[in-house]
Amino acid sequence: ALEANAQGTSGIQLYEAYNNGYPSPYGNVLHLKGATAAGEGELFIGWSGTSGAHAPVHIRSRRDTDSANWSEWAQVYTSKDSIPGVNAKGNQDTSG
Repeated sequence: ALEANAQGTSGIQLYEAYNNGYPSPYGNVLHLKGATAAGEGELFIGWSGTSGAHAPVHIRSRRDTDSANWSEWAQVYTSKDSIPGVNAKGNQDTSG
């Protein structure tokens, strides 16, 4: 995984994550960077360890200056995820 303020290549790249610093041990990485600006982003799509099971998705970015560091990874929540502090209705009303 790119660290600190390391920049990726311009354009769209696809990588495989294999125990190399991504949010989950295994998955695919979609890296996006414009042709001239230094800003970029990555989408990590994990591979489940169980056939047919859901795996988490994470996103991160870095701003358009050469010295900017990467943000921390943030999980993208879906209807298949259990979101801390949110009930089945999609709100924080714990009464039902």
